[in-house]
Amino acid sequence: LLHTVLSAVLCLSAGACRQEKIGAPQLTPPTFSESRPMTFTAYMTPPQAEVGLESLRKNPDYMTPEQYGYIRECGFDSGIAIYEQYAETPKALELSEQAGIKYLVRDASSNTSIGGIVGYAGDFAADHPDGIPAEWANDIKARMDAYKAVPSFGGIMASDEPGAAMFGNIAVAARWFEENYPGYEYYVNLLPYGAGTAQLGGYTGDGSAEKNAAYEGRAGYEKHLNEFIEIVKPQYLSYDYYAQSSESCSWPIWKSTRTRPKQTILRSRTFCSLWGI
Repeated sequence: LLHTVLSAVLCLSAGACRQEKIGAPQLTPPTFSESRPMTFTAYMTPPQAEVGLESLRKNPDYMTPEQYGYIRECGFDSGIAIYEQYAETPKALELSEQAGIKYLVRDASSNTSIGGIVGYAGDFAADHPDGIPAEWANDIKARMDAYKAVPSFGGIMASDEPGAAMFGNIAVAARWFEENYPGYEYYVNLLPYGAGTAQLGGYTGDGSAEKNAAYEGRAGYEKHLNEFIEIVKPQYLSYDYYAQSSESCSWPIWKSTRTRPKQTILRSRTFCSLWGI
């Protein structure tokens, strides 16, 4: 199973980084014993009005059949929610159904949500030794059951670019989601190589500088990836790959299949690459 997440035209990105120019070894792409379709997922589905940043804040409403149809026309078979929240999710699922694509929802508009668990200020498992409180679980399940009733529901976008400090909380939500919604995607996208140590570690408070410093350089980035796999046990590994960035170019796209002694042990079948320019 090869998941590839594209956010830019490959013809612009693929030629931007030539491994021989940076001295990286020529690597052989992996092969897979299972015969499953390759999926192409569009990062960020067309958003609702006025969610852009700065000068783009006044964007029009792009949640239309025409805009969602473009996703399918471009060859993508699924899309990931970034800006849509509770109010927009039913409409996004309906538009995705009309367009013939799967849709990964976000659930992060309240404390009693997947996002509330992932973003919990502290160690969720330590503070809740009996598991996710019933009130939280019932609240989340009511929403997920309603989403699941729509055929376009493909799973959940649980977190984007988390620091390692959040991995334990991500794992708590992952185990609950997988138990209650087997067969659906629990998607987490990681930071790219070249991100700052404070981003990769994500620790705050006393001793945070020392903890975050452990994520310096290549060894630090491999530590970040391996910790995610060991703790979260993901369905697959996904991280940003900005092909026009010198930092990302120094991290070959197939590197994770060569240097991941722990990754192949887990349920992670392969990895996604979130392309950008």
